[in-house]
Amino acid sequence: RIISNPSSHANSGFDGSILTLLCTTGIAGTFVFVKGIRKTFISSSLTVQAFWVALLVHSLFANSLLYPFTLFTLALFKSRKSE
Repeated sequence: RIISNPSSHANSGFDGSILTLLCTTGIAGTFVFVKGIRKTFISSSLTVQAFWVALLVHSLFANSLLYPFTLFTLALFKSRKSE
């Protein structure tokens, strides 16, 4: 059952991970993050690149880029040796 409460702002959050990153770290932090993503993307395999593209597209609509399990998976990809 959904209870409608007009005085509550619980449903008015934004979901974009990139926007959240920009708001919390500023332009400099977002630039460093994007630079790290670009470096990792270029030096990774096609499978990892496909994962990156899917994650970045999904993070435009949901806050999935900042979930702990997603960040852990990205750290595993980053720590892997380049082939």
